[in-house]
Amino acid sequence: MLALVAACAPETEPDPEPTGFATEEEALEAARETFESYVEATNDVDFSDPESAEPVYAWLTGDALASERESVTTSHAEERERSGTAVVTLPESAEVDLDVPTVTLNSCVDVSDVDIRNASGESVVSEDRLPVQPVVVVLVSSDTTPTQLAIQSLDGREGEPKCDSA
Repeated sequence: MLALVAACAPETEPDPEPTGFATEEEALEAARETFESYVEATNDVDFSDPESAEPVYAWLTGDALASERESVTTSHAEERERSGTAVVTLPESAEVDLDVPTVTLNSCVDVSDVDIRNASGESVVSEDRLPVQPVVVVLVSSDTTPTQLAIQSLDGREGEPKCDSA
């Protein structure tokens, strides 16, 4: 009789996996790691091999992913070459929302060493390009990245904090 009762008893549900971040500091650290990993991945892109951009795409979602795919496709079609290394110099929190979670970073990216050349070997980088780019990065919850965040948008920004020139 006990075996029958035990067999019919509902199984206990495992505790659900925790989602999100416990603190703003934890979310900010994950956002910094995500953005730095994305920038490091962009340094390894070879436009002659569009598949080399797959590690970059892994850190992106939404508009940022669509824009990056379009950029790589165009650069491949136009036979561009990228050289040099970009470096994140300032990942500073602008806003953290633990409920969603969403993190907005004000950052600076030193691109002074990066050049992009067309098929003729001429640089296509604007002479007016700032050597250190001020950017605002919006990151959202993601179950596909090890940091639990993916970059949703990446745009230029003005204002504080200022980026030091290279």
